Amino acid sequence: MQTYIDALPSGSYVAIAHFYDPEESGPSELPRKMEDRFVHSPMGSGRFRTRAEIQALFGGLEMVDPGLVLCDDWWPDGPRLTPLSDVRRCIVGRVGRKR
Repeated sequence: MQTYIDALPSGSYVAIAHFYDPEESGPSELPRKMEDRFVHSPMGSGRFRTRAEIQALFGGLEMVDPGLVLCDDWWPDGPRLTPLSDVRRCIVGRVGRKR
């Protein structure tokens, strides 16, 4: 990822949506099951990372609010009509800006 960031001019933005392992008490069961299904499907892969691993992908980029959050939380005032499913709690996003 750092190679791509290094190639960008100053002022560029990098956005990522990534499979997330919330690992509240160690690796989570749901992300492990989903990862296994991805590997054994036509998709062929799908890696779940921890918060620290995803943050590390951004190198020295300046974080854009609200930071690394569930993708559903990028619209905090939006119409959340139903509770989030466990699967939707396993996808996070973040935007960073290169200085």
